[in-house]
Amino acid sequence: MLENRVKALLIYTAFFLCVENCHTQAVEVLLDHGIEVDSRDLEWQTPLHRAVVLNCWPIMKLLLSRQACLDWRMWLPESGTNSVEGEILSQLFGSSDWLGPVS
Repeated sequence: MLENRVKALLIYTAFFLCVENCHTQAVEVLLDHGIEVDSRDLEWQTPLHRAVVLNCWPIMKLLLSRQACLDWRMWLPESGTNSVEGEILSQLFGSSDWLGPVS
């Protein structure tokens, strides 16, 4: 049982390292073999969040094409939509209209 958990941890660590280093082909292979596109790291960030923070457009597009969750609430600071991440996503989608109301 512990062996399976260690293997899973190593696979997910590799996934996040590939995202952080913008290795599109490696991320695609891991996704093709069933890794969860919306997995979370210890800071509760998703691969999409990391790709946006690192401005890795190819990974962003790949993750979005694989239906990565785009919950805009996790991108926005308390001050509203004026964040680097929000701006990058606005550029990706062409406007900030996709954000919707903050509740």
